[in-house]
Amino acid sequence: MTGANKSEINQPLWKLRNPARGQRSGQSRVPSFLRFVNRTTRRVNVTWIDYDGRSTHYKTLSAGCCVDVNTFVGHPWTFQDRDSGDTLVVQSQAVYLPEAWNRDKDGWPPRRRLVFISLPVYSLRERCLQVVKKLVPQNCIDLLDVPPVLKEELRIPQHSGDDSGHGSGHSDTS
Repeated sequence: MTGANKSEINQPLWKLRNPARGQRSGQSRVPSFLRFVNRTTRRVNVTWIDYDGRSTHYKTLSAGCCVDVNTFVGHPWTFQDRDSGDTLVVQSQAVYLPEAWNRDKDGWPPRRRLVFISLPVYSLRERCLQVVKKLVPQNCIDLLDVPPVLKEELRIPQHSGDDSGHGSGHSDTS
């Protein structure tokens, strides 16, 4: 993971709030025609990392839905659970980098490369924390009969999803 700080290296994938830290879109004229497919039961925020390294919300996909994206090689994309902020993956990676469209191989008009968004593999501990966070209100965490270290993790606030904005320079043809 490029640009990760030491405190993030040992963090579970689902807790990373900025898996693309240190990455940015580069200047490119090499196109890539994609179809992001949400293979989860969650609402997924599709995020483009812009030329300044800022996360730019592109689209929110409902479970089982897809979006066609015209992008470029060297433009990183990330995916987050809209409700929890958990990092989702493509091919077991938290950051997706598009491959070049090849006219000879992919034909004309361009065939879209299917990019399947999925859940990472969670440890039992990680998954249990996710479920407890969803079921137990913040003001009741201290009432739980669990070790203090777990109470601390349960107090980490949930991410609030943003439904606004689109990354400039990319078309949404869904």
